[in-house]
Amino acid sequence: MNNKYCISLMALFSVLFAFYSKAQNNLIFFTNNGTLFTVQIKNKFNYSVPQADVKITNLDSSRYKVKIQFTDSNLNPIDTTLALFYPTKPIKNQDIIYLVNTLPKTSVRYLATLPSSDVKLVIPEPDTSIQVKTRHERTVQQIIFLNDTNSLCASIIDSTSFATAIQHITSTVNADRKIVLTEEFIKHNCFSSSQASVIIELIPFEVEKLKIMKALLKKLDNVFVASDWADYLKYEASQKIYKIYYDNYIKMLSFHNGVDSIEYSKKIIQIKSETDEFRKSKIMFYIASHYSLKAVQVRELMSLLNHDKNKESFIKAAYFATTDKKNLYHCLSVIQFSEVQTRIKIWLDNQQ
Repeated sequence: MNNKYCISLMALFSVLFAFYSKAQNNLIFFTNNGTLFTVQIKNKFNYSVPQADVKITNLDSSRYKVKIQFTDSNLNPIDTTLALFYPTKPIKNQDIIYLVNTLPKTSVRYLATLPSSDVKLVIPEPDTSIQVKTRHERTVQQIIFLNDTNSLCASIIDSTSFATAIQHITSTVNADRKIVLTEEFIKHNCFSSSQASVIIELIPFEVEKLKIMKALLKKLDNVFVASDWADYLKYEASQKIYKIYYDNYIKMLSFHNGVDSIEYSKKIIQIKSETDEFRKSKIMFYIASHYSLKAVQVRELMSLLNHDKNKESFIKAAYFATTDKKNLYHCLSVIQFSEVQTRIKIWLDNQQ
């Protein structure tokens, strides 16, 4: 092989490598209320038909001048510069997602950076392109990124929305993207114990599974059901780490904010209106999972239950959320059978 041919071949490989290793990033914009808009990048409108959700692909620069024009003439256009960034490292083959706000004023807000769902080693087109998303995809984005509940998980995600998000996450081929989507899903929603189990089983990797389990603890309607989650983990070391984390977590429940008197009164009324003992207990466990309690409140809640078995379960859970734990002995007066009183007293003595 002559030198001239070798040099030409090396040059060709260098060009191809440069193309193949070049970052291929995407900008995604969407509104949460369906407002239609057009996007202008590099002083050029990329799509002539206004949309509520667009994806601009094959971007390789780190910063872009962006102009968003709304079809509603009452909304001011957005003229800004956006950076394509990743918190810890230069980005490559990523989706950078921005929410387009229309209230109280028009603006764009960074939401997340996800591994691209369609990574392809191809030579980028010289012009950017746009893909219009389906209504289903917009619904998924709403659930995963914007379906915010308050930090106390006042209500869990409904079963339909949960199934929609889970189907989307499980159909994601890219493993890194799947994990990031799961983390965002947990961040913006609250879950029942059965829903949490489904999420945990989505993650095959031990380290990531442990991380997801820790995040889920804060978003459960009943944190006490997570005491046996170590069984989801394969290795003894991981199980030990989770058990230590869980024990420390529930020990910190008494440092939560106390339940507001108005909120507490509403919960009492709600419990009294329930005829089913299980549903009463469910509300009580929610309270103990998210608020610190006084022993007098624990006693009042226990008195609303009919069966000693349920009262015993609740006082053992509420112990960790109670600020004045020594006063819990006064709760024994609402227990009907003496043997149950004795058993609870011994348990309280051991905790002390």
